[in-house]
Amino acid sequence: MEEKGYDSIVKQYPEFLNGCSVRYLIADKIVDWEVLTSDEEVIMIGKFSSKDFFSSKFTLIPSNIDENTYESLFYLYFEVIKLTCIDLVEDADVEDIEEIN
Repeated sequence: MEEKGYDSIVKQYPEFLNGCSVRYLIADKIVDWEVLTSDEEVIMIGKFSSKDFFSSKFTLIPSNIDENTYESLFYLYFEVIKLTCIDLVEDADVEDIEEIN
């Protein structure tokens, strides 16, 4: 994932997939994100946009993944990634308002 002109944040989530991390790249109210295993293997990528009513499009990189992995990624997305992306976009909105004032 390229980082040109992006703010980058990496968060660790030890409770998912034996210690995965998510890298968030933020630019212009759009967040690109990727899920990495503890071995730094990218297993899921996505793009979140506030313009699309706070929705993401994402891709699972490996094929033939175990049901438990799929289930963990599902919960990681809905319980953590989506909420984090909303917070990141809302923070950008607040910064824009503060700049105007």
